[in-house]
This record gives sequence, C-alpha cells and structure tokens, in this order.
Amino acid sequence: MKNKVGVWIDMSKAIIITLKGAEKEVQVIEGIDNRERIPGEGKSYTRFGSQFSNQEKQKEGRMNQQVKDYLKKVMKALTHSESIIIFGPSKMKQELAKLIMKNKDQKLRGVVAADSMTENQMVAWVVNHYKTDNH
Repeated sequence: MKNKVGVWIDMSKAIIITLKGAEKEVQVIEGIDNRERIPGEGKSYTRFGSQFSNQEKQKEGRMNQQVKDYLKKVMKALTHSESIIIFGPSKMKQELAKLIMKNKDQKLRGVVAADSMTENQMVAWVVNHYKTDNH
C-alpha cells in the first residue's frame, strides 16, 4: 500500500499528514523557537570599555543549525513515503524540497504556497490533492 504524504511546514512546526488507503494519520513536529535573546548569551558589550562585540554571526550560525536539525527530523518522518506534496506559507517548504530532491528514493509531487490552516483543513487539502492528482 502506498503512503501518500502531505507536509504543511513553517518555522514553528511541521504537520505531516499520511494517507494509507482510507486511514489518515497526523504527526506534528515542533519547529524553531525564534527568541531574540538566548539565556546565557551574555551582554552585547565587553568588559574592555568602549569595545562592543557583535553576536549576529553566532545567532545566525545557531539559527542555521536549528534549521538543519528541524529539517532532519521532518525527513526522518518521511522515510516510508511514496508520494510527497509540500505546502505552507514560508520559505521553509523550499528548503525541505531541496533536501527531498537530494534523496533519490522519495518522490516529490510538488511544492504549493498555502496560507495558515486548521489541522482539519490541512487533512482535507491533502485528501483533495491526491484525489485530483491520481498518482
């Protein structure tokens, strides 16, 4: 039996909807928490008087690592899927699509821009997509 999967993704969470025949399974993977100041980060200046430190590179590096870890969790959840459609409001869907394209075993059916939806709307969207897609 083929597993048809729809992934709604943004920075805060990924909702993976798996269709196995008539069964529908929903899995939520928590995303990235965009806090401005991280505990233990320290001050934006040093003890050497007027010298200031710029922690933007550290924040950017930390964010990039969080994105990689988040996408790895999502990819792990997609290992047994035959057909994948990605939809959502943010640029995260393109990042996930790039990872899926690197993995030759999985089949990406498309990437679609979509607004925020309730969980039931997401499930209905995926069911409707695969009814009309016939893959």
